[in-house]
Amino acid sequence: MSESGTGDARVDAVLGRLDELAAIPVPAHVEVFEDVHARLQELLDGNDPA
Repeated sequence: MSESGTGDARVDAVLGRLDELAAIPVPAHVEVFEDVHARLQELLDGNDPA
């Protein structure tokens, strides 16, 4: 993710999970990607629980 972010703090918070990828084994990346995808979809659908 870029230093400037996306301009939407909620999206930036979700994308922040991608920073975890370097520290976890590759097989565990799928879980992170699925979580990020689901959370971004919730934001797009307007179902943000926050």
